[in-house]
Amino acid sequence: MPPAPPANILLGPNGPKVIDFGLAVFVEASVSLTAANTVVGTPSYMAPEQANGVKPLTAAVDVFALGAVLLFAVTGHHPYQADNIHVLFHQVTDPATAPDLTDVPAEILPLLTAMLAHDALDRPSLPEVVQRCRASSRPEG
Repeated sequence: MPPAPPANILLGPNGPKVIDFGLAVFVEASVSLTAANTVVGTPSYMAPEQANGVKPLTAAVDVFALGAVLLFAVTGHHPYQADNIHVLFHQVTDPATAPDLTDVPAEILPLLTAMLAHDALDRPSLPEVVQRCRASSRPEG
């Protein structure tokens, strides 16, 4: 069975729509929406610090999630895959386990590698991601 696409992206007549990007940071800021010792997010798209329960979350979790979405868009698979949620969380949080970048086109491999870096400080900022995407895009689309 192939991996499921991101549940927070809807395909509509005008293109894809992200329905809750960045919600993890918002939810973490609201005491009424979370309980103690809980982790909010989709494990396959979750940054290591988010999976580890680090607080407060930063924009780096959005960079990681966007990298995971882009990875799925170009390859059809997630950065980490496992049949067991505990194994999946171990893969996501283990700095020795690299994300699966199989079949990523060479043009975007450096960007996705940076976006999916285990350490949040090693990830580019969102404006840098946009700049790098523009620089690597082809005139023909």
